Amino acid sequence: MEPVDPTAPEPTPAPPPPPSLADQFVEKLAAAPLPLKLAEVKRGLTRPRKQSKEVFEASIQEALVTATRSGRAFAHPSGKNGEERYWARDEKHAIREEALRLAETPDALAKLVKAAGAVSKADATFAEGVVRDLIAEEKLFEHPPAKKGKNPTPRFGAHPVPPPPPPPHPLTLKSAKAPFAAFLKAARKLLDLPGVELDDLFTRTRAELSAEPAVGEPERRPEPAAATPDEPSTTPPADIAAAGELILAAIRGKPVASLADVRREMLAEYRGAAFDAAVLDLSDKQKVILYQDADPLKFTPEERAELVTDGGNLFTTISLRG
Repeated sequence: MEPVDPTAPEPTPAPPPPPSLADQFVEKLAAAPLPLKLAEVKRGLTRPRKQSKEVFEASIQEALVTATRSGRAFAHPSGKNGEERYWARDEKHAIREEALRLAETPDALAKLVKAAGAVSKADATFAEGVVRDLIAEEKLFEHPPAKKGKNPTPRFGAHPVPPPPPPPHPLTLKSAKAPFAAFLKAARKLLDLPGVELDDLFTRTRAELSAEPAVGEPERRPEPAAATPDEPSTTPPADIAAAGELILAAIRGKPVASLADVRREMLAEYRGAAFDAAVLDLSDKQKVILYQDADPLKFTPEERAELVTDGGNLFTTISLRG
C-alpha cells in the first residue's frame, strides 16, 4: 500500500444532483406572489434532449402530483372558467382568512367576495363558493341591510347579530314612577314600626292585594271571574286581546314560565280577570300550552289566587306552543 502524500490536493467533490422537478416547482411556487397556471409553472423548464415531449409532460404532471400530495404545494380550480392554478399557499385558506378579517365590519356579500378573492386574484365564482362555505359553516352571519329601500341587500359579519335588549319592566316606565315612589315611601314608614320585618311586609302585601276586601276596608273594584261554560266572561274582548299580547311577549324565549310570575309582570289593569280570561283564550286558540301541578292541594288560597283556573283545573305554568 502506497503512503498518502499529505501535501496532495483534495479530490474535487462530485457536483450535487440537479433538483427534481417537484423541488423546482415548489421553489417557484413559493416565490410567486399569486397562484400560477400550469403554463406559468412550466415556463423556463428545459426538456432533456433525449426525452420525448410526451414523457416530459408526464414527468411534469407527476411532479405536480408529488408536490401537492406532500403538502408543499396546493392546487385549486380558481382560474378563469375553473382553470387549475398552483401555489405554495392554500388559496382557499387565504381567501377564508381575508373574508373573516373583512367581515369584522359587516358588509354585502358581493363586496366581501370581491375583496377576499383579490388576495389571489381568484375567479369570482370560485371566491364566492369559498365565502358561501363560511356562511354554511356558520362562521359568517347574516345582518340586516345597512339601508332600507326597494331591494335591501343583507350584510354578512364575522359575529352573530346581538339580541335586542329586553323590554323595560312596567315598574320602570314613566307612568309608574310616581305611584311606585309613593308605595316605597309608605312601605318605609311601615318598616320603621317596631316588629315589622321586610318579609312580613312582603307576605302581608301580597295577601292583601290578592284577597277579598275585609269588613270595614274600602271595597276594591270587583274583578269578574274567568269564564265558565255556564257563565260567559264579563271582561271586554279588547282587554282580553291586550292582556293576551302582553302575556305572549312575557313568555317569549322562555321554555316554561310561572303563571304567578307572568301575572305579576302585567300592568295593574291586566292582573285580574283580564289575565285569567286571556290565558284561557290563548289556550283555546292553541297559541300556548297550560300545565297543572301534580298536587294542586298544596297551594294556599293566596297562591291559588295568583294562578289560573277554568273552574275545574288549576294551571300553574305556561309555554308557547311550538
